[in-house]
Amino acid sequence: MSGTILGLLGVTLAAAMGELLLPSEGKGGTKAFLHFLTALILLLLLVRPFFAFLQTEELPLPGELAFADEEALTADYQQMFSGAVAARSANQLREGVTSLLVQKFHLSEKSLWVGVVLNDDGELQEIAVHLSGEALLCDPQEIEAYLKEYFTCKVEVR
Repeated sequence: MSGTILGLLGVTLAAAMGELLLPSEGKGGTKAFLHFLTALILLLLLVRPFFAFLQTEELPLPGELAFADEEALTADYQQMFSGAVAARSANQLREGVTSLLVQKFHLSEKSLWVGVVLNDDGELQEIAVHLSGEALLCDPQEIEAYLKEYFTCKVEVR
């Protein structure tokens, strides 16, 4: 309801300022159009609260913000944030394991693929390493044993 009152005041003030700025032209012209437009907007603003009885949900005026349930928004943002942190952590862990294997076994980054799986809590669940190219000459069990020294999760090397 306060949005309607503020809308009425705003339109009235804007119309008054516009009428003061426009030159007088007699009966027709720009002032007559301004009067018509102001009357139409004021009529719409006055009738709008009566339509609220017909609708179950109030529609916001243009320029008004429709506020949602703050707790639901907070929960959604917290889920999005924790998902983004988990994804970033998985990427950094993947890069770290890749560089560790490249340095230890003298492999190229193109010859291995490292996958990291996190559970719903963001904890490390599994590390998977797929070897290709020159890395196929390395012993997968040696790589697996090396990674198990650092990680307590399931490690799979193929």
